[in-house]
Amino acid sequence: MKTSLNLKFKGERDYLQGPDILNETMLWLEQNHVPQKISKIDFSFHRMARNGLALHVEKKDSLGEPVAECSYLSGTEARHVYLYESGNPITERYPYDESLICKDFNINVAEKSGSLKTDLPFTDIEIWVSLTKALHQKTLPEIKGKWLFVRGRFPFYERSSRGTEKHLHIAANFQNRLTRTVLTSNADFSGEIFFSTI
Repeated sequence: MKTSLNLKFKGERDYLQGPDILNETMLWLEQNHVPQKISKIDFSFHRMARNGLALHVEKKDSLGEPVAECSYLSGTEARHVYLYESGNPITERYPYDESLICKDFNINVAEKSGSLKTDLPFTDIEIWVSLTKALHQKTLPEIKGKWLFVRGRFPFYERSSRGTEKHLHIAANFQNRLTRTVLTSNADFSGEIFFSTI
């Protein structure tokens, strides 16, 4: 079984952004696992995508390495999906002003942490990823290259949690090549994001 995801380029990017891929995947999972709750989400990216993506419920070795994959629980049952490039070109894009997300982001350089109290018209994963990137650029300026969102682990998926204070802390740095950032909302654990440099 496979399903094409509804994806567009964001802003001036010529590749599909990780948060959009994750959001569209989670939308499909929630629609196809009703009434089971989706939990223990582990979403990892293997490479960038510049063409449309199709979601498969089984690994397809004939299609090569997947762009991304997601393991999760549907109720108590462990499941897995894989995302492969479909070969269909992306023909649409939409505006995205990432600076709006980070405008009121307060960063503590010494503690490699930051917090945001402002409600914003973006999804949670868009906010988390943008704040994590800003935190890395501010607290690890000596690391050259482009920071990329490569993995996210979340106890549950929430598309938009308005009215919460978001806090981030870079908890681990693996030889300046991979980092793990812990996320909390109103002091409750929300997950962790891994970034890598290229």
